[in-house]
Order: sequence, then C-alpha cells, then structure tokens
Amino acid sequence: MKDNEQIGSVRMPTITLDRTPDGRRVYIVDGRHYTEVPMGPGDAYRFLAELRLEMTGEDFRAFIARHRPHLGAVVLWRLGLGPTPVAPEEPNRVERARTELNRLLRAA
Repeated sequence: MKDNEQIGSVRMPTITLDRTPDGRRVYIVDGRHYTEVPMGPGDAYRFLAELRLEMTGEDFRAFIARHRPHLGAVVLWRLGLGPTPVAPEEPNRVERARTELNRLLRAA
C-alpha cells in the first residue's frame, strides 16, 4: 500500500514573491499581481466592516479574536466589539444647584 495515494484532484496555485521599486511586497498568484498596500485605521475599519458582511457571525468573531492584538481600540469600538468608552457623567441641574447651595450654606 502506498502512502501517497490521493482521492480527487487538488491544485495548489503557484505563488511567488517580488518587490516594487519602493520596497513593498508583491505577491504573484497564478500570474496575477497583488501589491501590499499600507492601511490606516479608517481603512482597516472599512475592510473589516465589508468582511463582516461576507462572513457568518461566528467566523467573524473568530477572525477578530485571532487578529485582536493587531487591531486598534478605535477600530474594535467602531465595529461594536471593544469596550465602550465611558464619559464622566455630568451632574444634572438639580444636583448642581443642591451642591452649590450646600457650599453657600457651609460658608455662611
């Protein structure tokens, strides 16, 4: 019995690596060129928002969990996946008036 038996046919695309004149990577997959493009936080948010539409919720959460160390807090927050920033709660008018009145009475 041979160990290298194969069921069905599996074709792996040929992938080579090249560089642009400015040093960015170019991946060549089956003759098509894909250039590495630096992304900013806004680009990452747009990319992930589009990716979210193409994946199931479970797959998307697993993808985010895998790449969380590389994602900024703002991107995660905008996607609704990070902690919500908490602003200090401003006292309402009644509490401010009560505090001011207490201060005046103590001073008198």
